[in-house]
Amino acid sequence: MNKYLSIAVLSTLLLSSSSAGEYRIAVGNFNWKLSFPFMSTDIDQTVAVLSYEEAHSNIFSTDFFWFYNVDLYTAKKSNKLVSYIQEATSVMPNTLRTTINNFKDMASKYSPVSVPAEFKIHGLDANIGLGYDLINNKKYIVGLGVNSGLSLPYLDSSASDETKIYMPNIAPKINMGKTDFFTYKLGPMIYLQANLTKKFATYISGSYGYQVGWIKNSFLASSLTVHGRYNYIDAGIRFRPWKKNIDLGFFEIDPSFYITAGYMHKNWKVNDIKVKLFKNLSGNLGGIVKSKFKNNYAYIGIGYSY
Repeated sequence: MNKYLSIAVLSTLLLSSSSAGEYRIAVGNFNWKLSFPFMSTDIDQTVAVLSYEEAHSNIFSTDFFWFYNVDLYTAKKSNKLVSYIQEATSVMPNTLRTTINNFKDMASKYSPVSVPAEFKIHGLDANIGLGYDLINNKKYIVGLGVNSGLSLPYLDSSASDETKIYMPNIAPKINMGKTDFFTYKLGPMIYLQANLTKKFATYISGSYGYQVGWIKNSFLASSLTVHGRYNYIDAGIRFRPWKKNIDLGFFEIDPSFYITAGYMHKNWKVNDIKVKLFKNLSGNLGGIVKSKFKNNYAYIGIGYSY
């Protein structure tokens, strides 16, 4: 676990101990696609997710609200096939000294081979923001806000034992080692809620926006600056078996206990990558190096509010 992930986990623990919120447990799917001209892979892993969430909480008795979501996820190590072009990497240094376009054209002339590799994904994703309720009555809530946050996917990858034994010349070249992703995000969000009865409600929230950050990877021996887009959608149903109204004089509080079940979809797509490679190449690799993440999971949760 890198230092950024450690700091984020500690911050989540402090948040959960000092505010009302909801704990969620989930099982889902994390998909990561990465491609170079000489190598590409499509990793699809089952992940366990632990979340701490507050979908919508009004600030005192006003129409302003705040929200947050923190996901910790991890997967077991699994074997996947990497599509690899040995001829391209054998002349890579010379090509890098010419132009990126020549590199791309050269790599397209060779047929890739499938090479076994081992991967493990884990990390953290966090969202937090403020909003304002356009509608907030006994039947409906419609709120608009601004979301911010960060994403820290973390990837461990290496050549499999079979590749090390039977393809010793290729194994070092597909050993991508540890990959750290760190991106900030910012964008608008919307929250919708329909109160079906006094105890049951359905809800959906979503956000779409801009992200910027960096990727560090031991294979590239460099840090890549990334720009892209993110989005998420969270939909579910909430059952509130207990709720009480307490008047404190200056304001009222409504302590309650609730249970949720729902589905979360999160997506990150890198549109632009700038990098300095091997100390002799710098430029925009957005058309060559591509990366895309998806994290989908079904969850159940238990929470409290006041």
